[in-house]
Formats: sequence, C-alpha cells, structure tokens
Amino acid sequence: MQAAGMRPERILASATAAPGAYFAATDRFGVIDAGARADLLLLGANPLVSLEALRDVRGVVLRGRWLGAEELAAGLADVRKRAG
Repeated sequence: MQAAGMRPERILASATAAPGAYFAATDRFGVIDAGARADLLLLGANPLVSLEALRDVRGVVLRGRWLGAEELAAGLADVRKRAG
C-alpha cells in the first residue's frame, strides 16, 4: 500500500477503523471506546510518522488482557519451537 503511494494514516485506517465501518460494527471494533473490543497495540514510536514503528510493539491489549513485550516474545518463541 505504501509503495502504491498511500499515506501511513490511510494505511492504518484501512486496517483498523475501515473494517468496523464496512461491517457496520463501529460500536464493537475499529474504535477505542468503552464497550468496544479491547484489541490494540502499544508501539514505541508513532506509526503516522513511519510505518516502521509497527515493528516496535511494546505490548498488546487482547480481549481486555494486557500482554507485555516479554510475554509476547515468549509466546512467539513457543510458536517457533512448535513449528520446528
């Protein structure tokens, strides 16, 4: 998308808010609001400046549960181990 000339904010919106709007479910996902699905990333830098910030995940809120960087790394290591 970026190579095609899309700006970072449009790329991010297409992966976050747009699906909620498409499925007419902005009350449940695609937004950060009380009662919405609590899935989001905490990044170490601003992805609106550079999408490379998406490689610096500091934590994730998944279904209302906080997963810090250490827990994410351990989970990825486990997946790699099982995948061989």
